[in-house]
Amino acid sequence: MAVSTQSGPGCWMVALPGTDGKQYVYRVYAPYDALLGDLFWAAFHCHDDSRFPRAYDCFDAARIWRLPSPHGGGR
Repeated sequence: MAVSTQSGPGCWMVALPGTDGKQYVYRVYAPYDALLGDLFWAAFHCHDDSRFPRAYDCFDAARIWRLPSPHGGGR
């Protein structure tokens, strides 16, 4: 996935497959040049504390995309 070289804060969406068959989507605020692995772990750690995590910790199964900037410049 190509990441823009635009700096500053950005809003990313990270979709993780859940252990219950559902998909959980998390909003992550991070710079536009954030590493995809960091975005993944930020979303993964948003799950509720419980006996079992709501989402699998499988990076390859995650979908990560950046939301367009409200000021333009987003893709």
